[in-house]
Amino acid sequence: MPFVGGKVAVSKTNVDWSADPNWEKILSETDGVADAVAWGVLPSHFGGGSSTDYMDNVRPVVYGGLGIDLLFLDITASASYDISKKIPSAAVSVRIAWN
Repeated sequence: MPFVGGKVAVSKTNVDWSADPNWEKILSETDGVADAVAWGVLPSHFGGGSSTDYMDNVRPVVYGGLGIDLLFLDITASASYDISKKIPSAAVSVRIAWN
């Protein structure tokens, strides 16, 4: 049985990160590392973040395919296309089903 359809996916994200490196343990014991840490040449803190709102990530997708039932096997082949990111995809699935 053939099928076609479409969907719209939206997402809202918020990501924050930070790190406080211990440079003496990260870097090997070489001349100048302790001096660089003492002089403040190496940063003592890293951090950042990013966020998007629902309307920043609207993703319309169209899809279609064909499903076939053969005795106890259900076989489906499908394809889809993400319109905003221009990403095609395809799938094949086989499933055992009986009643």
